[in-house]
Amino acid sequence: MLTKCVNSLNDHGEIVYSTCSLEPEENELNMDWAIRNLNLKIEKIDCFGEEGVKNVYGKKLHSSVTRCKRIWPGKTQGFFICKLRKKW
Repeated sequence: MLTKCVNSLNDHGEIVYSTCSLEPEENELNMDWAIRNLNLKIEKIDCFGEEGVKNVYGKKLHSSVTRCKRIWPGKTQGFFICKLRKKW
């Protein structure tokens, strides 16, 4: 799905990737794959939450994955959010 979205972007186009999950398999691991394979970069976002994790199950992810945000449950369920920009 992410590949299809990227194919529709203009130069410097943006995608906001968000899930209602805190599972790294749905989040940081996908973002790491996306920036390594889809000509994307992770942008800093002005949003509360903790940094994305860059070490998942012993696998070291790209350092820019820390720009993603994890919003832990409290008054709401947990969320993950990441802003991706197409490189040219």
